[in-house]
Parts: sequence; C-alpha cells; structure tokens
Amino acid sequence: MNKILFLLCLILLSGCAKNTPKISTGNSELTLITKDNRYGFIDVDGNIVIEPIFYSARDFSEGLAWVSLGGFDNKGYIDKTGKIVFKSKYYSTSDFKNGLATVIDYNGRYGFINKKGETVAEPIFHMAYDFNGDLAPVRLDRKYGFINKKGQLVIDFKYDDVFDFSDGLSKVRIGREYSFINENGESIIKPNFDKVESFSEGLATFTVDGKDGCIDTNGKVVIEPKFSKIYEFSEDKAAFIVVSEKIKKFSFSDYELKTYTERLGYINKSGNIVIEPKFRKAGKFIDGLAVVQLLKVGDEYFKSAHIDFEGNIIKNATYDEAFQFSEGLALVKLNSKYGYVNKQGDVVIPLNFDSADAFHNGLAFVKLGDKSGYINKMGDFIYVQN
Repeated sequence: MNKILFLLCLILLSGCAKNTPKISTGNSELTLITKDNRYGFIDVDGNIVIEPIFYSARDFSEGLAWVSLGGFDNKGYIDKTGKIVFKSKYYSTSDFKNGLATVIDYNGRYGFINKKGETVAEPIFHMAYDFNGDLAPVRLDRKYGFINKKGQLVIDFKYDDVFDFSDGLSKVRIGREYSFINENGESIIKPNFDKVESFSEGLATFTVDGKDGCIDTNGKVVIEPKFSKIYEFSEDKAAFIVVSEKIKKFSFSDYELKTYTERLGYINKSGNIVIEPKFRKAGKFIDGLAVVQLLKVGDEYFKSAHIDFEGNIIKNATYDEAFQFSEGLALVKLNSKYGYVNKQGDVVIPLNFDSADAFHNGLAFVKLGDKSGYINKMGDFIYVQN
C-alpha cells in the first residue's frame, strides 16, 4: 500500500511540474521551501516547480534531491522536474558528491551508490566519507584505507587516521607518526615536525617548538617556522598570528604581570608579510576580498569589514558583523538589522531584516517582523513562507 501511495504521489507531482511556468531568468537551480509543513521547490522567480507534498526533503545536489513521503519505504531521489529517479532501500543516504552518495544500511554499515541508485560499494564499512576526487576514505574495524569509484580497495587498511587528498597528497597517521601519501599509497613525505596540517594551494603548515612554517609538496621548507600560527592559504595568501608580550612591573613589589596580545595579518607563499598584523580576526580571501574584525574604529571596538589584497577596507564601511561574499553579495549586520552589500561596498539591499542568510541559487531566506521567506537580489520578496 505504501509503495502504491508513493508512486501515485510522484505521478501527480510529475503532472504538476509539467504545468508549472518555465524559469524565465535562465537560472535552473531550485530552492527548497516549506508550505503547510510539507516540502517542495521553487525557481528563482518564486514559481512552485515541484509541489510541496513531501514530509521531508533536502536541497538538490548534482541534479538530484532526496525526498520522503513518510515511512522507510517511501523515500528516494527526484530530478528537477519532480520525476522519481530511484527509490532508496537504505536506512540513510547522503547528498551526491562527485557522482556518488554515501549510504548506511540497517546494520549501520557504510557503502556508496551512483546516480542510478546502483550500489557501487557494498555497505561493509564501519565508516565512510565523501569522495574528494577519485578516492574516498573508508574504515574497516579500527583501520582506514581508500577505495576508488568502482568500490575497489586501492590503498590498504593500515592507517589509524586519514585525511582528504589535497594537491594530490593525503595526510595519514600510523601510531603517533604522520606522513603524506600519494594516490597510489606511496609515502612521499615523512615530516619530522611536532604537528603538520593538510596541503592547501601547494603548501602545508607545520609546527616546531611552538612556531609555524610551511613545506611544499616535496617536503621542502619554504617558510621558516617563525609565526605563532599560519592558517591555510587561499588566493595565494594566508592569515597568520603574531603574539606580543607585555610585562607590567609593580613598584611596591617584585611581582610582574605578563599579558599576551594576538594580532592577525596576511603573508604570501614566500612568507613575506603583505598585510600587517592589525586585526583581531581574519578570514580567507575569496574572490579578492576577506572578512576581518578590527580592534578599534573611532570609539568603537571589534567592528567587522571587508578588505582587499592591500588590506584596504572597502569603502571604509564597518559593521557589527560581516560575512563572506556569496553570489556577488555579502550579508552584513548593523544595529541588529541585516542587509547586503556588493563587492564595491555599496549597500544594495537595505539593512531592514531581523535575520537573514547568504544568497544561494539566486535567493536568500530572510525574516522581517512576522514575515519570512525568500528575496531576490533586488531585495523583493518572491516567496513568503507560511
């Protein structure tokens, strides 16, 4: 009975999708909505493309979205017309990444399926992670290895911990010793450091005697360990921390009070300081801009702003909170109200909202008083939730 109901709902859903107005903006992405405690999808103009009939649903990923009509047998994946692509037989499934999705069977074992619903790696693993390129980390008993997209074991189960491949290398651990292996499982770098991070943009941060430096993919030290902290590189720059020490002496005793202050700036891949350490917080550069928190602006402390590669504050605009850019706009907050700015620092959607999210697929979810729903990049409500 449940199977018949699921199929009937999907047939009705497909019919509704055919009669839905076409997307007029050229953006084929769909956004998840709720209506009367059911889930459906709208386009960037606010048209309902897939009727809200599902008890549960997730966003589209690589052209497919997981949906459920309730019960263990009534769940599967739909395409952007609302047509069922396949039903899921597993207890739990993830979103698709690099063409595959992780599944968990009713015994708690992990495996992988493709976009046709075919099992490409049987659920035999005690843990499995998403594919990042051609390989995925999996665990059997207490040891980790890697499988390929055919479900074949290509790097044996011998590691106590593993990390995603980045720049062709994965950080792995056996006992207390870390090393980097290539996609053939060959040990390429055996660093003799206190600590080492994964690679980003060709460099990996290491720690020696409490100081950070960087190595390249050949294991060569390219930035000497002299910084208190180096974060991952993005757009050829990495945030770093310097710690300054101050000692206060008291005239009435021999007691000394030591205080430490952290400041953040940015270095390039040669280890040269390109933006002086003057920030309380510093984020990654994305599309030429980064979010920072300032120590003091006038009489105000801890304001946030966007800076360029030279460390200039965009339009000298500061906010209580500033967020990374998404689809050309950044969410900002001032005096408990939210709005959006463009990359030139212009306020393009006024700071009127009580809460707001970043733009995704051309829309952003906001709340204004008792009204909540999705706005477009003009700031107009195109869909109001109920």
